[in-house]
Amino acid sequence: MARDLGRYAAGIRSDPARLGEVEERLYLLGRLCRKHGGTLADVVERWQAMKAELDDIGSFEEGLAQRREAVAHAEAAARAAAAALTASRAKAASGLEKKVNATMRELALGNARLPVLVETRAEVGPTGADKVQFLFAPNLGDPPRPLAKIASGGELSRVMLAVKQALARTDQVLTYVFDEVDAGVGGGAAETIGRKLQKIARENDRQVLVITHLPQIAAFADAHIRVVKTTAGGRTRVAIEPVSGKERTAEIARMLGGATPSAEATAHANQMLRRARP
Repeated sequence: MARDLGRYAAGIRSDPARLGEVEERLYLLGRLCRKHGGTLADVVERWQAMKAELDDIGSFEEGLAQRREAVAHAEAAARAAAAALTASRAKAASGLEKKVNATMRELALGNARLPVLVETRAEVGPTGADKVQFLFAPNLGDPPRPLAKIASGGELSRVMLAVKQALARTDQVLTYVFDEVDAGVGGGAAETIGRKLQKIARENDRQVLVITHLPQIAAFADAHIRVVKTTAGGRTRVAIEPVSGKERTAEIARMLGGATPSAEATAHANQMLRRARP
């Protein structure tokens, strides 16, 4: 053992400079480990990330040019798609106008028009480059104005009825609610409205809810619900009552002839209900 240790000691070269270099290296590695994760593997991973980041900074101008080119291509594609969408909208607007205007003539809005305005804007957005607006001219010679601002409640309901009929095959809404659709109409026009409401419900598999005071419209319903207001003990109560059979006939007769309908009104109610059956 003494000879082995002697030979080992004779082979050791004393190099204080190398020792200092190694100790300094170990100290530096320790600092890096403490700063960047705790292990040499973490230090190496961080070094690779910083090197990649530095490479990106070095090629910034080249990358910026590529990104600008990609933006230009994307903008050109977006504008081409927006132009195609504008053309499709203009064509669809023309067809919709014709269908809606024809239907409005049947709904006692004979001189009314519903122009659909498609305005192209400079900027392209998620829905294209157009602003689509529904205009309304209720009378002959009136300039078209925004529908939401000038149409009365009854006019708006009938316009929406005409629009819904035109879009019935493509509209994804399953329930329509019409209030005051009978405002300002009666007789034949009211019956036409009732038939169109029934047609939308039956042929296009939609649920149509209508609030009406006209028996000509109520007669076309599959289900008739009566709203009754009563006063008792100083309080007002509202009841919702489904009516059917003879009770429905009596309700249609009441809508025709008042609180105590005559035999003629009852007969007329029966006739209206028979005529309303598809």
